[in-house]
Amino acid sequence: MPVTAQHPALSSTEETTHKVSLCFVTEIDLDRKLGGAITNDLKTINCLKKLATVDSIYLRVQKYGSAWLALPVFVSQIFSSISKSYQAFFCRGLFASFTMLLLRPLHRKKVVHNGLSVPFPSIEARYSKRNIVSRLVWFSMMRFLESVVTTNADFVVVAANNYAIQLAKSGVQSSRIQLVSFFVEDEFFQQPIKWEANERFTFCYIGGFHPYHILLPIIEGFKRLQKENPKIELCFVGDGPLRSKIENEISRAGLAGKVRFIGRLPHSLIPTFLSNVDSLIVPTTYGISTNLLEAAAAAKAIITIKRRGDMTLEHYFKQGKEILYVEETSPDDIANAMRLVSSNPEIRNAISIGARKIARRYFSEKVCLGQFQELVEKISIEN
Repeated sequence: MPVTAQHPALSSTEETTHKVSLCFVTEIDLDRKLGGAITNDLKTINCLKKLATVDSIYLRVQKYGSAWLALPVFVSQIFSSISKSYQAFFCRGLFASFTMLLLRPLHRKKVVHNGLSVPFPSIEARYSKRNIVSRLVWFSMMRFLESVVTTNADFVVVAANNYAIQLAKSGVQSSRIQLVSFFVEDEFFQQPIKWEANERFTFCYIGGFHPYHILLPIIEGFKRLQKENPKIELCFVGDGPLRSKIENEISRAGLAGKVRFIGRLPHSLIPTFLSNVDSLIVPTTYGISTNLLEAAAAAKAIITIKRRGDMTLEHYFKQGKEILYVEETSPDDIANAMRLVSSNPEIRNAISIGARKIARRYFSEKVCLGQFQELVEKISIEN
């Protein structure tokens, strides 16, 4: 089983791994400029390019105007790649991995499935807004694809040991599971620690507005604390299907002027933006959020929801030392956590420093590069 540990810098094997040729296949439109999934894919490609020759195939929705027009081109690129001398297809997404496995009799190359922090995407069915019949169909399809992909892929990449353990329990051989952590760019670690808050203490949320982000209790918790401390503010960075609902809730709560909506920011601006806020709130109910890791690297006091059934985050970040966990449905708990970090600079700074240490130890580019090197070497050896 992979272990969560620091990895050495590139060794003498780097010369060998450069001979490996990979094709990165993703369902994400990399032509788009904004989006967490896009950023993660581009970071993965750049990391792999330091170790191997890498081409990429992706769904170019923006270029062709719609998914239906982009899909034939995407499929055509996949078929064209079969004749090329790649050692492996590195796939992001169940459909991409399933397609390359389906075509493996034609290309006979390794298939690497990148499971990220959601090795079983069917878990997301509970957050679907579809009717019960559509949700059941969608869930069944995800379960089928999960079974085929995790059983037949040559390697399954996951972002943490806990997910590797889940895969092993589902029957995936440990030798086929590779740990590759999410990584944070050096620029986040270079941001100065904000020892003293400004006159106006700023809490921030960065991410999408989706059903699996528990935003309404955060608004209610902020409202309760704002009554006793008018010098705090809350800002939202991002966009998504529930944004209008959140904006309406803020107006209804009488918080107009106390809550700011900034919209999406280019990833290159996030490090500087984080350096100017005081605390990040991450209301994700499962998985490891890259926004959380970036805030940790930038030495921010993080408030997040205590996961149910997923202890991965707690393996790294300990309550009160590197992070503050709250109950997802408790505005009182959220208000108490906000009160603690905004009124107690000693605790806030200790948590910030602890968070940066964890991020540097487990989620730096150096660590990720070493883990990718292990995977590329395995592909090279098996070929």
